[in-house]
Amino acid sequence: MNELDPIVFRDQLRDSLARFISTAAPVSPVRAPRLAQCISDALNSERVSLVKGPFVESLPDFEKGKSLSDLVNEGVLSSKWSILSDTEDGDKIFRRQLHKHQAEALAREGEHYLVATGTGSGKTEAFLFPLINELLEQSDLSDPGVRAILIYPLNALANDQMQRIARLLFKDLADPGITLGRYTGQVRSGTTRTEEERKIIETPSFQRDFGSVRKVPGNWLLSRSEMLEKPPHILVTNYAMLEHILLLPRNRGLLQNAKLKWLVLDEIHTYAGAQAIEVAFLLRKLKTRLDLSRGQLKCVGTSASLDPDRKNELAQFAENLFAESFPSGDRAVIVSNRQLHPALRSPRCCTKLNRR
Repeated sequence: MNELDPIVFRDQLRDSLARFISTAAPVSPVRAPRLAQCISDALNSERVSLVKGPFVESLPDFEKGKSLSDLVNEGVLSSKWSILSDTEDGDKIFRRQLHKHQAEALAREGEHYLVATGTGSGKTEAFLFPLINELLEQSDLSDPGVRAILIYPLNALANDQMQRIARLLFKDLADPGITLGRYTGQVRSGTTRTEEERKIIETPSFQRDFGSVRKVPGNWLLSRSEMLEKPPHILVTNYAMLEHILLLPRNRGLLQNAKLKWLVLDEIHTYAGAQAIEVAFLLRKLKTRLDLSRGQLKCVGTSASLDPDRKNELAQFAENLFAESFPSGDRAVIVSNRQLHPALRSPRCCTKLNRR
């Protein structure tokens, strides 16, 4: 399966819409030949825009901080990150400067925080790098048990993030022993690892990230039976399935021997009104099940739709949702400042842009 070509897709969509219009409101070429011809000419004319685009939008750059390499050398990060330098793609990640907000998140040891940065700013890395660093420094990775729960509002987001995490763990970091599992409704209770593996390796993202490899790494747990028998260190799910995990006896094994330290809510702005109340009670139920008191978890919420100027209100919202004490003011919310990409800052480039 190939990546979607937006230009080809536009043409195909335009043709499909033209066929639909001509068949949904047919005009007989026998009874009204001139009208039928006019409609046909209009639908086939390039001047009639049934579908606009595709449009190209350049993502902004963000303030830079230190690289993973710098942070390893300074002792901030585990030396196990150095394995990134063994491959070309990994070395790029290792040497590349982090965005300033990503580097700031790595310094928030033991603190809850919200990440309110723009789309394309790398919000995921703002919790993923600190989380994985903490796991890399643990000596008991051979023991199964959930250490982190990542909750997404939509399965599409959960699937996308799972692929990103899998690439970092099983390719870039050469499989350090951290296990990963996705427990959503898309993973049916009766399916086997072989069936799920077949779906995964046929996806364009897997083929892009893992090349010609035709087998999913063993620490990437695919079936429910695998996860119930050997609970993953990182559990990707949604709030509806988390409720099922807590309610249904057959799912109890998933939280057996859990050593939960991280709880992440992505797109936290979606939890509003009655849904926010439901999720708040759900998180309290989770902590009660695992006998976790206030302060034993590290809680993170991310969104591109939070107003960074309302930090104290956001901190109060997060406290009510997680039932944890968030710092106030600037410590509560990590923000980012946009800036021009370095390639666009040179005088020569600016001169060209001004001429246009």
